[in-house]
Amino acid sequence: MDYIEKAKFWAENPCFDIETQEEARKILKNQKRDLCKDSFGVFWNLVQADFVELWAWEQIE
Repeated sequence: MDYIEKAKFWAENPCFDIETQEEARKILKNQKRDLCKDSFGVFWNLVQADFVELWAWEQIE
């Protein structure tokens, strides 16, 4: 079980105290934010690569 699965378990399990559940929710929230940043970074790199390729073709013509 990786740490994200553990955090989901801790966040959803009522056997844990409120503080533990809140910390687990924070971990999950931060993980989602990091995934969004990573996804945007990949998208931005693709956009930049397309722009550079278009610019290069314009220079050849």
